[in-house]
Amino acid sequence: MNAEHETPEWLKFVDHTADAGIAVEAPDLVRLFERAAWGMFSVITDVAAARSTETSRISIDALDRVALLVRWLSELNYRHVTEHRIFSKFDVLTLSEQHLEAGADAKRHGQHRRDGCACDASPPDE
Repeated sequence: MNAEHETPEWLKFVDHTADAGIAVEAPDLVRLFERAAWGMFSVITDVAAARSTETSRISIDALDRVALLVRWLSELNYRHVTEHRIFSKFDVLTLSEQHLEAGADAKRHGQHRRDGCACDASPPDE
């Protein structure tokens, strides 16, 4: 991460042989979903420096909360890959056992890299 933007205390990067991994702590489920998304994108870029230019509305359903977390992160990743968005701010509006509605601020990427991203997001609720 950029020296100007330290990793939040609630986020830990985990060594993994096949991929990147994160561990996230949160006081409640809403914050857990927001922080997990922020942490996932922090692997890609310096999220704390991201400047968002648009907001996406996301509504998903799953069988349970664990599956919902996986679908949430998968949906964000899908939109990152297919719509070329770097998400940097996450606002979970509704969260139940099987449903999530959220807003996610993003900027279309092109020159975003961990070492030089033009951004303005802060970690969610430290």
